[in-house]
Amino acid sequence: MAVSFFGNYILQAGTTSIGLNPPSSTASGDLEIIWIANKLSGVTPTTSGTWTSLGSVVVGTGTDGVGTGPIRMTAWWHELTAAATTSTLTITGGNVALCGGGVFRKAGGEVWAAPNMTNGSDTSSGTGFISTGAANFNAVTGDIIYSAGALTANTTLSARSITATGLTLTVTGIDSGGSATGNAIFVWTDRAAVTAGTQSAAAATTATSAASTTGGSLLFRVGLSTARAARPVQLVERSALTRASVW
Repeated sequence: MAVSFFGNYILQAGTTSIGLNPPSSTASGDLEIIWIANKLSGVTPTTSGTWTSLGSVVVGTGTDGVGTGPIRMTAWWHELTAAATTSTLTITGGNVALCGGGVFRKAGGEVWAAPNMTNGSDTSSGTGFISTGAANFNAVTGDIIYSAGALTANTTLSARSITATGLTLTVTGIDSGGSATGNAIFVWTDRAAVTAGTQSAAAATTATSAASTTGGSLLFRVGLSTARAARPVQLVERSALTRASVW
């Protein structure tokens, strides 16, 4: 039992309203996670469509301003019942925002577990970024750990990774981008396939930035439930017994 990463939402930037477009060829049964990082941090975004909230947190530190100040990060998820459509994110009173997301796929007959999300905040201004989640969400072999990070300045990153004590991970960078609009922001996403082990401590997002800054990340465990999908009851026809078949 393992999940696969199907595709990502292209990063979109805006201020007070953003249309977020899914990758093509999504299908019923796929699981989607979308997220947004925005300033001003006191503004909580909303989204159109049928989504379940995973939470909204403030990461980073400082005073709101160009290249500084805390960031609000918010995420939602759902399981598709048909091909995905565009979602509109509204940030009433926002200054700058970047959003994205990922789509995950399972085999037929398997059941999704609701994604677990934890978050971390790097409040020590510097070029070495580390954002450790607040909890161990018990990832197991076959899961994917998905990470969305954000910095308070529009900069660049290197040495991006995801770590989790007890797990063997294969980490793949997905995308990254920044916006100089308003107070500026930089975001990125990575994923890590869990190939072995048992998680024994909280996962962390790490990177090296080109400028001293603060920020934070959201970390998600995408995995399967131990339950199985209900199978349709099959009716078996019984031929009527005849004297010949009995004797």
